[in-house]
Amino acid sequence: MSVRSLHSLSLVTIFALALVAPLRSQDLTRLYGRWLGESEDNRGEVLVIEKDVLVLDGERIPYRAHGPRTLVLGGDEDGERAEWSIEGDVLSFNLEGEVLRYRREGTAGKPKTGNPLAGRRGPDADPFARRFRGEALELALDGDAKRGYRGTLSVDGERYPVTAGTRDGVLRGSFVVDGESYEFEARLAGDRLTLKSDGVTHQLDALAEEGVTAPRPQPDDPDGDAEAPGNPKPDAQDPKELEPQALDGVFAGATQRFEHPRGWFACEFPKGWSVHSQDDSGMLVNPGLTANDTLDAIVFLIWGRLEPSDQNQPVATVIEKHLPQMREALAQQGLTVGEPLDAIATVKSKEVPGAVVEFPVQTANGQALRLWFGGLVKQDAWLAVGGVVLQDKAAAYLPKVKRIFTTLEPKPPERNPKLEAALVGRSFSSSQYGRVTESAHHASYSFAAGGVVTRRLMSNVISKPGLPGVSSDSERSGRYEVCGDIAFLYFETGQEAAQVVQQGGKVTGLRIGNAVYQ
Repeated sequence: MSVRSLHSLSLVTIFALALVAPLRSQDLTRLYGRWLGESEDNRGEVLVIEKDVLVLDGERIPYRAHGPRTLVLGGDEDGERAEWSIEGDVLSFNLEGEVLRYRREGTAGKPKTGNPLAGRRGPDADPFARRFRGEALELALDGDAKRGYRGTLSVDGERYPVTAGTRDGVLRGSFVVDGESYEFEARLAGDRLTLKSDGVTHQLDALAEEGVTAPRPQPDDPDGDAEAPGNPKPDAQDPKELEPQALDGVFAGATQRFEHPRGWFACEFPKGWSVHSQDDSGMLVNPGLTANDTLDAIVFLIWGRLEPSDQNQPVATVIEKHLPQMREALAQQGLTVGEPLDAIATVKSKEVPGAVVEFPVQTANGQALRLWFGGLVKQDAWLAVGGVVLQDKAAAYLPKVKRIFTTLEPKPPERNPKLEAALVGRSFSSSQYGRVTESAHHASYSFAAGGVVTRRLMSNVISKPGLPGVSSDSERSGRYEVCGDIAFLYFETGQEAAQVVQQGGKVTGLRIGNAVYQ
């Protein structure tokens, strides 16, 4: 297939779009950049992280994702595993029991907000991009309303990473504590920020800075409760709660029914469209292209389980929450996402209401694209369909993408107590041998009654010539449940998913990514 038009869009780019929906997965774009070692064993070491490659003191090491916040170095199943986490500007790698810390270059000792060259905030400064402090709390944000905000929340001296965005002047975001995401909402009145999370309200004040001019209540509205952007009247109806409307511009031509091979959902594909590739989290759809066609459209379906913080929320609210992450992820791919062409709309679908949104997108060389995305939720699972197309080809492809969306029949796998019981007392293991360094790694998962799973990692790494090797043996316990034939494993470091492999009605292994644990 010739790739003329969407040259810059890779498969990684498309699955970065999953950030629009409530996907519990790694946002690898947070790793990209230049880092400086600050642990005792790596002080001053330069680490550059690019898409698919780590550059460590000049040596290029390929990597790929393997489960939540885990990388496999070397790019295949035989490489070393490294768990990662980011707290503020500090990146930590747990490489088979050895923890190495890096700080993002250019952040040590510098202000966390504002332009470091400006020295003072002007009257046009973004009102949220600054530091706020309350009792035992401090919130520091960078960014703006268009690109979204990133920063840290400090509670009793502990710092947690924050992402947020605004809509109608209201700041909505989340922060991460030990791998769990928690939501907050904040409104600004002058220099006073009212922040709510889990039903608790906190008052924070902007830290005094020379030259600050912040928006304040108008003289005829001393309490700041007039109907205005960011401060709607309490009885104002949220557009996301309005009665779902029929979706406009849906293709009405011939279709063919598609059934997920494991029964997770069904829908209608336009005639001539087919599955290009798929795994347990998504698929790419070939929109009728032949080997001689240019790649003018990329169509995808993605699905997963809801994060706890996204349950019991309107779909439009969840999509809105993840827009800043989506913008940042696509920006790392050289794509600039503009403002939505219309507000996120709640629409009718075949079984449950969904939400849709469309954006203008521009490539680094100025090429105009369109991104259309629609998602829906059923039980504790979500399912979405989307398309990235050339702007002048939108009319040819997007109505057919909408047809897939309006015919979605989500059938999330049900809890499978029988298969859960079949795992009790069983252990599954796999061994890998490193190619980047001389090493051997052994991983096992053991299941016990009461929904308990234990993951054990053992490794032996031969270090540089003349230096002793490193051996480690770590164990972590968590909980598990089986839905359909997928075992969801919940550890403090995040969630993993494994397909339960069966032969002749008996459990024979677990498949995690491309690795099979016997």
